[in-house]
Amino acid sequence: LRDGLSAEGHVFLGNEILTSQKVEGISPFLADDLYAEREMDYLLLEADGAAGHPLKANAPHEPVIPQGVTKVVAVIGLEALGRPFSRETVFRDEHFREITGCEPGQRLSAPILAGLFFHPLGLFKGAPDSAERIVFLNKADLLTDGEEAEELAHLILRQSAQTRIRVVIGSVKVGQYTLIEEKNGGHLSQSH
Repeated sequence: LRDGLSAEGHVFLGNEILTSQKVEGISPFLADDLYAEREMDYLLLEADGAAGHPLKANAPHEPVIPQGVTKVVAVIGLEALGRPFSRETVFRDEHFREITGCEPGQRLSAPILAGLFFHPLGLFKGAPDSAERIVFLNKADLLTDGEEAEELAHLILRQSAQTRIRVVIGSVKVGQYTLIEEKNGGHLSQSH
């Protein structure tokens, strides 16, 4: 790790390559130890994935988040917004149903998705209280009308009154990111 940081300035670290060709991550305890050494400026960890689906719900053992993290980013794909709830749209659909109360075939609306972030078993499950929470609403480039995405951002910000949270709407593919903030009177403001 030290040699890689010294030579390249960045390192990708995993425990082993699995038979599925995915990388098994390191333990949260090792991540805490590495970050405590302060030899690196940033330590980025993927706590879990969605198996290519725009939405997911955590299994009981997920996500694995080290207690030393300073920011936790929960990501969803906006292409799910307005679509019917199904196994094609949601990874771990049985857990999603338990968390949101959404029934198969029901429209995935902004209020349903907002609830996914704040439920105790939702996307921020296991995040330390001291960590800043960031919601990233990805794939905005796939939307023909961003009105419902903005409604989702508004609902998340309104529900987060007790929690430090930021909402970003954007697209990793396009490289476009907009920070959404709620100002007095409940109006949204945007900064790019």
